[in-house]
Amino acid sequence: MRIHALICGFLVAQVAVAGDDFASFKQQYLQQSQQFADQQRLEYQKFRQEYLAQYDDFRQQLLQFWSQPLQSSVDERVIYTKDLQTRIRIDDVAQTMLVEHLTDKPLNETEIIAAVTLDSNTADEISIALDKEQISSEPAINSEDSEQANLDKKAQSTTAAVETAVNVQLTAQPPLASAQIKQQIESQYQQAVMAIDNGEPAAKQQQEIAQLRAETDKREQQAQQQVIEVSAHQPTYKQIQTHQLMLPKDYTYKKAKPFLEDYQQQVSHYQLPMSLLLAITQTESSFNPAATSHIPAFGLMQIVPRSAGLDVAQKIYQKQQAPTATQLYQPDVNIEYGAGYLSILWYDYFDDVSDLLSRKYCVIAAYNTGAGNVARAFNPHGERSLKKAVKEINQLTPEQVYQTLQQKLPYDETKHYLKKVTLLDNRYATTINAWDL
Repeated sequence: MRIHALICGFLVAQVAVAGDDFASFKQQYLQQSQQFADQQRLEYQKFRQEYLAQYDDFRQQLLQFWSQPLQSSVDERVIYTKDLQTRIRIDDVAQTMLVEHLTDKPLNETEIIAAVTLDSNTADEISIALDKEQISSEPAINSEDSEQANLDKKAQSTTAAVETAVNVQLTAQPPLASAQIKQQIESQYQQAVMAIDNGEPAAKQQQEIAQLRAETDKREQQAQQQVIEVSAHQPTYKQIQTHQLMLPKDYTYKKAKPFLEDYQQQVSHYQLPMSLLLAITQTESSFNPAATSHIPAFGLMQIVPRSAGLDVAQKIYQKQQAPTATQLYQPDVNIEYGAGYLSILWYDYFDDVSDLLSRKYCVIAAYNTGAGNVARAFNPHGERSLKKAVKEINQLTPEQVYQTLQQKLPYDETKHYLKKVTLLDNRYATTINAWDL
């Protein structure tokens, strides 16, 4: 009995030691994880600050020539030629490309198009827009919007894939658009807050958002100073001549074509609508695998490593490390993570939303702002409880769900995003069946 007691005592002691070792290991692991997360947060802050500094520097260059220094937003993409004398503005919803050229005299169509065709910044976009080849099997895009229908009608031409309209009326540029610049900066603040709000632990959010607000206020002051300094020199702005192109019906097909096989693999794997993946990619990056934003987000589907990237890594790949920017610049990897995140939103967070169209609206908004912010739109006191929100969502029609999101989402950026992705998703649903997939 004494030997048995000694053995039992020894075993208990070993278990206690093992328990102490595990507790020590767990504490060390948590400390290392926190250190890694803090280091990653600092790296993201540095990246954001450097990116926005470059953005602001470029705006200052633009102010030397353009009273309205437009830069890309969720509503349109803006690309300048190297000499900053010409820019193209691409509206994916209206399916138009507006070429704006600074000039003191009217130019003919050939001269304006040459300015963007021969410039490396704009050559790729304009070459797709001016390509005379058509995909005969692809149907015209249907739209319920009468204005869009008129645009589509204008786009029909028996002699070319693209019909052009030249506005030779020269109009003087308006005064310096300081209000527009402030709006751009505030939009970027909202985007960054959404990423922090979606990806950070609650204890870290207030501190980082407060720092972000201070940085944004400083940027607004610097932007105002830029305008004052430029105004002091009394710049003589050239007038703008515009040239409008209707984008050809196969424009998005040609942009998406290099990646369609990767999309098909993920659609098959996750059972997601192809139209949704394409609509989100077009809105996020216009199918540019090297796209980068200040959030920071990377690649085709603009994956934010510390939120969507980490969510996919943990829930699908069972690892604790978020993907790197280098990985996310690879189209196949980026699409894997984008589709993976959509599948988490579709089959995990919003799986209990019974109506599939209502679920799609929630997923689109959540891809941009996170599931918690979507829940806030449906909970009476702004709680982040998905369980409560889903109960409310299931009592509404899809149209009511969409309108609630448009009215109560906490960020205007997400409201615009939901509208654009929904329109493009509907458009793709009517066109991709005719593609050679």
